[in-house]
Amino acid sequence: MRTAAKTLVLMFAALTLSAQGWVSQVVVFGDSLSDTGNFHATVDPLPEDWPYIGTGASNGPLAVEKMAAIYGVPLVDFAFFGATTGVGNEFDQGTQTTPGQLNLPGVTTIYQGVRPGLEIDPQAVYVVWAGPNDLRTNGPLPQTVATAVTNLVVIVRDLEAAGAKHILVPGLPDLGLTPQYAGTPESAAATALSNGFNALLMASLPKKANYFDTAGWMRQIFADPGAYGFTNVTEPCLGLSLCTTPATYFFWDTFHPTTAAHALMGELFAECAQTRSGGHAALCRAGLGPEKGKKK
Repeated sequence: MRTAAKTLVLMFAALTLSAQGWVSQVVVFGDSLSDTGNFHATVDPLPEDWPYIGTGASNGPLAVEKMAAIYGVPLVDFAFFGATTGVGNEFDQGTQTTPGQLNLPGVTTIYQGVRPGLEIDPQAVYVVWAGPNDLRTNGPLPQTVATAVTNLVVIVRDLEAAGAKHILVPGLPDLGLTPQYAGTPESAAATALSNGFNALLMASLPKKANYFDTAGWMRQIFADPGAYGFTNVTEPCLGLSLCTTPATYFFWDTFHPTTAAHALMGELFAECAQTRSGGHAALCRAGLGPEKGKKK
């Protein structure tokens, strides 16, 4: 077994035991990176070319599902495929401020809709994760980024004010590393956009919210893919006739990770959400927990 894998086994065996008793449920607001079936259940008929196995945007369970499984608690998932952080949904040409043709929701729309009947549980872990779809709605990028960050922060602040004690806010993935941009002239700009978004988000979050450095986590894995079981981090498994081992691919399509990548991310989400000291602890900022090669 790889050293990195051994470290994860030991770390998360201890994590599961320490989480018992204080985590009651995992509640999620987000987009396709954490939608386990809401879009699939709402849009009928589905697009003819629905490229995913099951109801989520991957080939299996997502990071938030792994996170809830580690804790051994229910997952309450309000995430929605295509959601911007605001009013509308990118799938039906909605934007941060306007609904689209099918009136599909954004994260703020969903949050405002469920919040009156949502009892805030101080023992729950709340995950608020969105942003990529905002950047595809063709608005001026500086304003789009600022609005997206504001939308997320408003939700986090409201959760805190209502009594939420454990809030995890993952940052934007490094878009420049996704198959859509990697190796193209737009890659550097996409990475810079991710960096700018994440810097503003981290600077704007309430200090008790835990931030997960999604982009940094990706970069560390991509620097040494084999240590984490990946042989291909540049191409999507989907559509490749030779992709008979999806667990060795980081990407399922040109943006969404495989369930193998989601599993690693979910383990780290679970660890990061346990950081109670606030102030964006170094573990969450680093995103990878104990370094490779160090045994606990």
